[in-house]
Amino acid sequence: MAPGQWRTNDGCEMPINRELRTGLRYVAVGAACALLSNILLVGAVMTGAHYFVAGLLTIAPILAISFLLHCFVTFEVPPTAEAFARYSVTALPSYPLWFVSIAALSDGLGAPIWAASPIATGIVFLWNYIGTNWSLRGAGRDRQRQPSCSARR
Repeated sequence: MAPGQWRTNDGCEMPINRELRTGLRYVAVGAACALLSNILLVGAVMTGAHYFVAGLLTIAPILAISFLLHCFVTFEVPPTAEAFARYSVTALPSYPLWFVSIAALSDGLGAPIWAASPIATGIVFLWNYIGTNWSLRGAGRDRQRQPSCSARR
């Protein structure tokens, strides 16, 4: 195997920088979606909505937008109903996961909010990356839809 490459499950060699580019695109899309989510949340609260209600109102649009961005930008895969269902199953728990992480770190362990919030965000980021990767590139989907290693050369 050449330096700077790794072997996929089907025995193909793939440049490591492809995974790095995917990771960087994930961070960029995730940051853009987090920014948009905060803008929507703050806007709803400024119009009089309670932050919990405002947070619930942002879930559907952010879920749809983030799914499409991750399909087209991060992983460069076609959006499908199956992938959206899998993406939703992994993304939706991130909201309660963040609240539970904050409560556990802050109330449970006594961590100050300035420390608990970024740690909880990191936990959710990792959860979402793993879930997004699984839902959009899913186990076995790449091997089913892409040509064999020898056909790609």
